Amino acid sequence: MKKTALKGILIIVTLFAFLATISLGQYLEKPLLHTLLELPKSKITAHLSEDEQRWLAAHSVIRVSNELDWAPFDFVEDGEPAGYCIDYFRLLESKLGIQFVFVTDTWANLLKRVKAKEIDVIHSIVETEERKQFLEFTEPFFSVTPGIVARLNDDEINKPEDATNRKLAVIDGYLFHEELSRKYPVKQQVQVASPMEALEAISSGRADVYYDSVGVINYWRNKQFITNLKVIAVENSDDDNFSDYHIAVRKDWQILRDILQKTMDTIGEHELMPLRKKWIGQPSANEIISSHSLAWKIFSVFLFVVLGILVWNFRLNATVKNFQKTRAMDEKTISDLEYISRIDGLTALFNRRHLDFILTMEWERHCHLGTKLSLIICDIDYFKQFNDTYGHQAGDDCLRQVAQVLKQETQADGGIAARYGGEEFVIVLPNTDSTAAIAIAQKLRGAISAKQIPHRSSLVKPIVSMSFGIATVYPNQSNNPDQIIGVADKALYQSKREGRDGVKLIDQS
Repeated sequence: MKKTALKGILIIVTLFAFLATISLGQYLEKPLLHTLLELPKSKITAHLSEDEQRWLAAHSVIRVSNELDWAPFDFVEDGEPAGYCIDYFRLLESKLGIQFVFVTDTWANLLKRVKAKEIDVIHSIVETEERKQFLEFTEPFFSVTPGIVARLNDDEINKPEDATNRKLAVIDGYLFHEELSRKYPVKQQVQVASPMEALEAISSGRADVYYDSVGVINYWRNKQFITNLKVIAVENSDDDNFSDYHIAVRKDWQILRDILQKTMDTIGEHELMPLRKKWIGQPSANEIISSHSLAWKIFSVFLFVVLGILVWNFRLNATVKNFQKTRAMDEKTISDLEYISRIDGLTALFNRRHLDFILTMEWERHCHLGTKLSLIICDIDYFKQFNDTYGHQAGDDCLRQVAQVLKQETQADGGIAARYGGEEFVIVLPNTDSTAAIAIAQKLRGAISAKQIPHRSSLVKPIVSMSFGIATVYPNQSNNPDQIIGVADKALYQSKREGRDGVKLIDQS
């Protein structure tokens, strides 16, 4: 058996050496090898007709749209146009030997200006029958995955259908919103100027949902350190057309549309790969393979065959199967562990560990934005006496009821509720000043009393009550989240000293 395997390897090595002596032209004529050893495409110059070349020479200024803040595709950075689409137009410039003039404005204004012929080309645009009345469209030059963003603690939104009858943040002129609103009707629209403002509106509770590209949502969520949001991908159906983005030219310049389309057709994957990697993320597996040299491709084919013989000879398949049988955890187990690491088992609120993570991220985000951050610490009055009177099982039930109230009442305000320990709870309130924080605490105090949970051992009143301490600060790099926790804890202590069942604020903003 071993001799047979060695003979096979020697034959493969001999064939490899033989192939290396043959000119590429001889064996690339074979269909199979042509598929395996495809050469990278060489750079191709756009082939234009004489009329198209004359037209291009006569039009030295071609005005192209640049949206203010649709990052990472089309936006302004340090006062200059930036993004995937801008770099794509730079690539077109290099192939045509011209220079575009970028005109920066909001999306709604750009649509008006191209219709009025104040700009000549608008890109990253969805093709519709209405727009075809005044624009000529190229084929799509990129596609996106649509998504819905909502607050992380909004348990009622877990799939696109759940977003119906909620407050939607909308940007004037965004077809995304028109199409998805038609598919998932909304109760109320909240006008915003940009994707960044939309995410801030949802984070603060001013809106509930926002529709956009998953790439755009994740870009601004990460850039602004917004930690209390979740993204739900929307599956495209056959009749959806709002995921494909085109370049469009004013109606009377169809020749420019033809010039751009011909040039776009010459752009290869090896030219698009750096753009995608720079702005959108890692290149796909196909792109990575296409960037390898021919020598590495030949070596990979050879190595694959040799490894196949070795795998067969030493029965590695049996080893792999044995490993799979002894694997300790499957994907569901890992998912369960991730849930346990974030959620308090008794109250279903975020636990202390995840609270520390959220507070750290919010602190960094507010340092960057220069906005106020408020935090509430609250606990149940005379809870030890409650346990002594009713028993620990009743005490656990009381904690669950209180946690449910805190979560429901703070959710609409963009607050993040967590169990701090024992009968203590914390509510993080992003972008919230002291006046709003006091109003939220008073609302929580009233909601707890409205539950009418009996507590005959309380020295305050015969039902469960809570004391609240509030801190409001301007986070900065010279301090850390421990500061706001310490200030809120002092405020809670003052509330208890003054008779409990009250709200006390310390404002250090």
